[in-house]
Amino acid sequence: MLSGKYVFQIQRFRRPIRPISGNFDAADYASIMVKLADKPLVYLGFLSAVGIKTNVTTVYSRRDIKKCLKRGRMMDRVKGKVAVITGSANGIGEATARLLAREGAKIAIVDIDDVNGERVAAEIQKDGGTALFWHMNVASKQEVERVMGEIFKQFGRLDILVNNAGIAGGRGTPMDVSENEWDRVMNTNLKGAFFCNKFAVPYMIKSGQGSIVNVASCYGIIGCDTPAYDASKGAMRSMTKSDAIVLRKYNIRVNSVHPGNIWTPLFEKLVEKIGGGLEYTAKILSAPVPMNRMGKPEEIAYGILFLASDESSYVTAA
Repeated sequence: MLSGKYVFQIQRFRRPIRPISGNFDAADYASIMVKLADKPLVYLGFLSAVGIKTNVTTVYSRRDIKKCLKRGRMMDRVKGKVAVITGSANGIGEATARLLAREGAKIAIVDIDDVNGERVAAEIQKDGGTALFWHMNVASKQEVERVMGEIFKQFGRLDILVNNAGIAGGRGTPMDVSENEWDRVMNTNLKGAFFCNKFAVPYMIKSGQGSIVNVASCYGIIGCDTPAYDASKGAMRSMTKSDAIVLRKYNIRVNSVHPGNIWTPLFEKLVEKIGGGLEYTAKILSAPVPMNRMGKPEEIAYGILFLASDESSYVTAA
């Protein structure tokens, strides 16, 4: 490993870009320091052209280093993995898709919103990532089975599943909530995740490993005035723990995240429906929150990234 000034420059972006192995004597080391001192974008593969003897086995291209410098953060945390993200046409799902794509994953954008789904996939591709869109209603067993098969056929593997698709609803007392409303929420939020797990897991087994991240909600733990929604998310949390136990023998980890109030299109639609105004509602919802504000989709996406990556290889049933 290189050390000293070179590593210091790279560690400004939170960690070395990538371990670089090689044999360097004192003269070579000094030459490298001169080359990198004022040109941090130097492509190490060119060092031999200027007379520096190296045995470098792992390097980054100039383009990759530029991307890392531009972002100011780590790269390739999920490189080579294929991620299916449901409900990824906007909100937390979109933020997660963009982040995982930047970190090297190939992304399957899955949603019933064709316009925004295609938009997200196109924008990821424009930024240099790999993403394709599939129309899929998670509440349809037939659609989920077909799309999971198509994704595996397209990419040749399936490593990550983020069960993010969800809807709000079922507000009021048990007398107020109709059976149809209860079933509508449960079919999307809970049965949808079950269907996705059911048909994604066989492909994860073929891939040799996998990570499932269920996007539940804090209201599945503490409750609110939406019993159908809260019950669906609470059940998702319990299903996470059960699936983690039964899937561990296949090297598949299952975890859940439980966001609070996040400013997403779903939040905006909900406020529009019940009234009150966005800013006023956000202020009321933020009052009991220690940070005294609503969360951003990207802040949840980073937690999902950690659980999806090998950095959390000892974390399951969380």
